Amino acid sequence: MKRFLVISVVWAVCSVAIGTSNCTAESSKVSLGLRPLGFSVNPDQYTLGLQFVFGKVTVMRFAPSVDIGFGDSQTVTTFNLDLRTDLFSPPKANAKFYGGLGPTISLNRPDVGVSDTEIGLSLVAGLKMPFGSRNYYNLETRFGFGDIPDFKLLMGVMFGFGDVAKR
Repeated sequence: MKRFLVISVVWAVCSVAIGTSNCTAESSKVSLGLRPLGFSVNPDQYTLGLQFVFGKVTVMRFAPSVDIGFGDSQTVTTFNLDLRTDLFSPPKANAKFYGGLGPTISLNRPDVGVSDTEIGLSLVAGLKMPFGSRNYYNLETRFGFGDIPDFKLLMGVMFGFGDVAKR
């Protein structure tokens, strides 16, 4: 567990350092978003959250997010430090599929009992659909490995500061 914690912290620090140092004027555009609709499995919860997407290292972007889950006799707050990349667009569509991975820190606060902190790894797959010239919706799935939620499905609205086509 301690080794995974060290690897996660190193991953996060390197991701932020590389993501911010290699930004060009075009790639440093930021998207900020809300995740008002979502659910998780194990624990079974309604989730909501915030997401940021910025920086670019070759084809990867740093996409940290925080989600709060309610239900199943506990509150779970997860901090996700993802790197993600655009994969492909369906034929004749403006939508894009993306994938990524990153460490996740989970703060578990049960209604009764002792709170604890867990660390795991999340694999991410999603679809982003543009609306307007700068904004997009995203539908994201997260698969958790370790003592974090096993599965999440989240719908978000991202407000961009740049051209979606260049993302």
